[in-house]
Amino acid sequence: MKKSSILIASLIIFALYILTFFVTEYQSQQTKLAFESNDLYSSKHVFINSTFEEIMGNKKIKNISDLSIFIPLESNNEEKIKGYYSNNYSKNQFPLRNGRFFLTKNSKEAIVGKNVTTTINNADKYYQFNGVNYRVVGTLGLINPSFLDYTVLINDTSLFSNNKSNLVIDGSTIDPSIYNRKQNYQKNIGIDRKIDSDFFSPIIYSLSGIIIIISTILVAYIQFLELKKEDLIKFILGEATISRYLSSIKYLVCICILSFSLVLVFLVLTNSAISNYSLLFELLLIQFILFLATFSILFCKEERKMLFGTHL
Repeated sequence: MKKSSILIASLIIFALYILTFFVTEYQSQQTKLAFESNDLYSSKHVFINSTFEEIMGNKKIKNISDLSIFIPLESNNEEKIKGYYSNNYSKNQFPLRNGRFFLTKNSKEAIVGKNVTTTINNADKYYQFNGVNYRVVGTLGLINPSFLDYTVLINDTSLFSNNKSNLVIDGSTIDPSIYNRKQNYQKNIGIDRKIDSDFFSPIIYSLSGIIIIISTILVAYIQFLELKKEDLIKFILGEATISRYLSSIKYLVCICILSFSLVLVFLVLTNSAISNYSLLFELLLIQFILFLATFSILFCKEERKMLFGTHL
């Protein structure tokens, strides 16, 4: 296979990787903006009158992988203070201007809006609530001014009252019917309330996905045609099927590695920050598998044809 063919294929795959990167970043930013306009709640959130222990005692709720629980707390000023708990701190998509999110439960840390009053001690920033100092690890709000400029999120389950109070449960699979209708209600604000959903995002995701899938299949088909004659000659010379297949796959893997290397160079040169590493690499892996699967199917079909005769 010619080096020029490998380079051209690598550039095409590189372009598809870049498209995947931008679509992923767009999706991540839209999700964060939705959280920002909706007071850190998703469209699935539910307000309930309950206790933390009661919620965690409900297996249907407790087993939700991305479960979040909020408790609105009283404030003496315009700050909106919330106690917070999550089943998975690694999968948050909250809009952070800088800093980081909580890493573990009950870390006794806080994330605050840029206008929230804090104190500094030994170069660390702290937020005081009920006589307790919580170390500030991040700042909320992507836009300026932000709906979250006076919001405080505290990672401390001791803030949840033993008595029933108005709590918020949130998660991708929250089912409001878990509680009686008298016990819960939904209250969307911001983007979700005004337009019900982001109309354009699903269209962009769908079109981008179709382009990526079709282009990946076409590139795999072109590479199959490039390698077809070489493979046929090896078949006539008696080379084993598995040997010919692995030889072809080697070129495809080289193309993908070269393409991915170009992506890394692009990210470094443009100083691009990745908002959601896991989602991006999952999509790239799926694209890689689709590329190899398409080629493998074409290879197997051609192998069956060659068993009934060869034509140069």
